[in-house]
Amino acid sequence: MGFFITDNLGDIVEINQKAKQIFGWLWEESESLKATKLNWKIIRNDGIDMPKNEYPWVVASREKRTVENLEMGVTKDFQEVIWLSVTSTAISSFTDRIFTAYVDITKWKKVEKKLQNSEIKYRALMQDAGEAILIANLQGKIIEANYKATEILGYQREELVQMHTNQIHPPEAQQKVITAILETAKKGKKFIPNILALRKDGNWFWVNIIYKIIQLDQDEKLYQVILQDITPYVINETALRDSEERFRAIFEQSVLGIFLATLSGEIFRINQAFTDILGYSHADLSNCNFVDILEPEQRQDYEINLRSIIGEKILNFATENRLINKNGRFIWSSLTVSLIKISEEKKYLIGLIENISQRKQIELDLKKSEERWQLALRGNNDGIWDCNITTNECFYSPRCQEILGYTETDIFHHLDDWKNRMHPDDINLVTESLQQHLTGQKPYFIAEYRIRCKDNTYKWILDRGQAVWDEAGNPLRIVGSHTDITERKKAEESLRRQTQQEQLIRKIIERIRQSLNLSEILQTTVDEVRNILQVKGVIIQRKISDKLVIVLAESLAIGKPSMLDWQINDYIITTQEFRQEKKTEQVIVIEDIEESKRRLCSNYLLDFFDIKACLIMPIFIQKSTINHSQKISLFPREQSTSDDPLWGILVAHHFSNQRQWQEWEINLLEQLRIQLEIAIQQSKLYQQLQNSNEKLYQLATLDGLTQIANRRYFNEYLEQEWLRMAREKKPLSLIMCDIDFFKKYNDTYGHQKGDECLQRVAKTISAVVKRPADLVARYGGEELAVILPNTNLEGAIYIAKIIRQAIYNLEIPHQSAPIYKQVTMSLGVSSIIPFPEATSKSLIAGADQALYQAKEKGRNQVLSYVGDIIIS
Repeated sequence: MGFFITDNLGDIVEINQKAKQIFGWLWEESESLKATKLNWKIIRNDGIDMPKNEYPWVVASREKRTVENLEMGVTKDFQEVIWLSVTSTAISSFTDRIFTAYVDITKWKKVEKKLQNSEIKYRALMQDAGEAILIANLQGKIIEANYKATEILGYQREELVQMHTNQIHPPEAQQKVITAILETAKKGKKFIPNILALRKDGNWFWVNIIYKIIQLDQDEKLYQVILQDITPYVINETALRDSEERFRAIFEQSVLGIFLATLSGEIFRINQAFTDILGYSHADLSNCNFVDILEPEQRQDYEINLRSIIGEKILNFATENRLINKNGRFIWSSLTVSLIKISEEKKYLIGLIENISQRKQIELDLKKSEERWQLALRGNNDGIWDCNITTNECFYSPRCQEILGYTETDIFHHLDDWKNRMHPDDINLVTESLQQHLTGQKPYFIAEYRIRCKDNTYKWILDRGQAVWDEAGNPLRIVGSHTDITERKKAEESLRRQTQQEQLIRKIIERIRQSLNLSEILQTTVDEVRNILQVKGVIIQRKISDKLVIVLAESLAIGKPSMLDWQINDYIITTQEFRQEKKTEQVIVIEDIEESKRRLCSNYLLDFFDIKACLIMPIFIQKSTINHSQKISLFPREQSTSDDPLWGILVAHHFSNQRQWQEWEINLLEQLRIQLEIAIQQSKLYQQLQNSNEKLYQLATLDGLTQIANRRYFNEYLEQEWLRMAREKKPLSLIMCDIDFFKKYNDTYGHQKGDECLQRVAKTISAVVKRPADLVARYGGEELAVILPNTNLEGAIYIAKIIRQAIYNLEIPHQSAPIYKQVTMSLGVSSIIPFPEATSKSLIAGADQALYQAKEKGRNQVLSYVGDIIIS
């Protein structure tokens, strides 16, 4: 029996050896063929060409059903027709696969045709047929059997011709056979698929049976029974179905997370355990590649392994990775990925994940101690000790002696000696732990403590032991091991210190970012760096030219000379060297100034300040973050030199002697550098914003010609001071000033001279009014106003008279003036203590009325307004 598998487009994806034999296909050819476009002519049973839409595999794909035992003939290039019985059905585990099985019935077709002409020829041909054939009368009694039938049934021909056709089937199938015989008598042909047949030895096998009516002559009709052994097909189909069910059960019920992915890594199916471990649903992983949920640092290794699998360099790979769950947290997992192939064709990837987070944590916590304990049991690197509790005598292995620096001749042998060498801070804890074990409160003695070595240094020991008791429950002896855990303790201490440093750097960053003022940022930085590095001095220098730097911030220990505000040419490392080096963004470490291989400059300063070691941290501000067209220096001496991103450097000084800098200290500066650069950038941007806001404010509040307050700001300020004086119950005074005959001045000298006159007058009045709270404003045209908070009428009149005299003393010529022939000014003064029923408008009205009276009385004078009376 031949079969092939096609997809929904008709592409052949699988073919068995029998099909190759039937069609004469080579395997290489079958990979490129399409079932619906074969170069074979396909005909119906009646000899007419079969349309492509009637091909059984096309019908099965289109109508989602099984097409059973369709007889069809195929021929190529006018060759002989090959007759097939075809069954096509969809494969349930693949939505786009059609399984097509076919049996070559060409021989019995030929036999059938020849039997129609001659019974003798029919009998001869029947014997030569490749299929098992029985001939039975209309009652179902077998009257003839060919050799193939005797072979598959196990009977002699003489035995078969004495049997009924239903006797070759088990009892449960016999009624089905009888029914088929009756239907054949009516219809002329009946096909019974997938039915059990019994051999003589009692073994069963699966067959397809075709019952047909044949006529040997005009009167005699017989049954032709064709048996097709389909046992391998049924077994394979059953195995395939069982395999699919087992796969589905294993896939869904597995405690391991399972995912299926395309060859490019896109996940298209996951099981419930996968969801339980990582929290993702099918919808969450739509269009998601597995590499997306891997920790970024592990993605490159995963992709290398994946390429090796797809390239078939390895069958699979197993790694331990950290995966990102739905909440963004890392989950340790054991990951195994394999390539699934069907008929040597790469199809997809299958991956297994197991949550090993708990195991990893346990491994992390116990790895060192457990390894040492196992080594101790095997007599390896741990020291073994044995103590007689009755006599307090102790035995120590050579390794115990080696750990503490002793030899066999000078090692102590008494329990009291052991206690005496224990660190005072640990002795109570260890003694308590030992007593709890000896009294049965704890199953083992376990303690970590410090013990003094021969050279009087201390080492950390992990001490573990097990006691032996007599029948009365009294401890006799205790045996245990010493593990030198000094390095582990150092690592723990290093980790603890690193954690503290990380917390500290976060606090420093928070303090730096609390201010947008550059001076405060720099000062906070040097103070915090000096404190954490425990050095005597830290400075920050700003590069103000290619070689010149200035010290902007400094933190010094008491008694150390200051460098603040010093301008220095290339301090320690030249700015040119910073630019040329490839590692300029790294902290430069100098542990010994005198032995340094670097070419240092400013040696006289290093000698003067007695600097013996230092850490140099370059500070870079990328030019893209600064708008040079709007750059504003925060310090008068700061110059814009170029687009060089080197902004300056931070230097931590160590005085008097050399210093071996710790890695955590260097790392701290590396972390701090990035944050400091960000803070400086933010400060610059903030300063630019402040300056821009100030310019905008000036544009909004200053008169463009006179550079004193404009009318808008005059109104706002007067209202503000009115409310303030009302709260404080203090007087508020106003002086209204008007240049006499100013229109004539403009007509005579021109507007440009008129503008210059206004500017000189405004500048003169501003020089007279000196208090911070006083305001000089241009009220309109040639009219100016002066607001005097907390000033009574007498004080305001006094100021007004000074203003009038100051303007007169300018002696600005005014030939068109009818009286004085120079520029003069008339002033009106009003004053009031604001109260709720009044408004600032009353103050303006009073000053304006006084000004009007001053003009009426001859100009160049000061008048004041009190109630309805004008006072000169």
